[in-house]
Amino acid sequence: VDLRHLCGFFNNGARFLLNRRLGIYLEERQSVLKDQEQFELASLEKYILEQALVEKGLSGEEIESLFPIAKASGLLPHGVVGVCLYDNICQDINRFVEKTRPYVLKPKLEPVDVDVVISDFRLTGKIDVLYEQGLVQYRHARLNAKDRLRVWIYHLVLSCIRSEHLETSKLIGLRKKDKQYEWTALEYTQAECAEKILSDLLKIYWNGLMRTIHFFPESAWEYANALLDKGRQDIDATRKARRIYFGDEYHWSECEDAYYELCFGDTDPIDSEFKDLAVEIFEPLIRHEAIV
Repeated sequence: VDLRHLCGFFNNGARFLLNRRLGIYLEERQSVLKDQEQFELASLEKYILEQALVEKGLSGEEIESLFPIAKASGLLPHGVVGVCLYDNICQDINRFVEKTRPYVLKPKLEPVDVDVVISDFRLTGKIDVLYEQGLVQYRHARLNAKDRLRVWIYHLVLSCIRSEHLETSKLIGLRKKDKQYEWTALEYTQAECAEKILSDLLKIYWNGLMRTIHFFPESAWEYANALLDKGRQDIDATRKARRIYFGDEYHWSECEDAYYELCFGDTDPIDSEFKDLAVEIFEPLIRHEAIV
């Protein structure tokens, strides 16, 4: 099993199954000509620009001076609107860079090769986000379940290979508080039973190569976090998971994903299998996760 594939599976098991086992790809990219003036950046465009500026800022560049490059890329609106938007982005990025820099002050270490046997699986790949204090991943965006799972899987692998570079693993990003997004960092401590936890994840992966399993990262995180960390009753945790999966007038719905729509249609997959998987996958992660 390739380490990237394992992480990709837990991003979206239905998509992974359809893509890699059946050769079915549902995404269609359409180019639409807009006949109206652009006054703000689309979410993906904004993320790409902000992430590029974070990298520049962490490397020591003055990101304010990069405006001509950003403008030439075509991502910014024209005129004064583009200037104001870029200034606001720079303020946010500079605050993010200032708080992130202490964790990545020293150069990256050489990538660690992964080749480890876990139960009946041989897991291979590379981990290339290592610093002297351990694994550090960052992105200027709201941290979600997929971010947590990716870092958690890397963290478990480093524990299994007993890497000398593992003290803790950190995930840096944004969290929503009082309708504002603020910098946050999550830390994962060493897992005593890392091999057993990783073995369980690999078995879920193997099962998910043969049928669509009822695991949807954001809904599952909402359920497990409410049940295990917040101490909510099952009925309340289920209600929260359904709100994420089916959405409402105020929230994006996870079921709008094209692969979930094809595999599950109008059914309600927030069932006992979903709950069991949510707890099995996220319970160890929640036990080892702390806000720095």
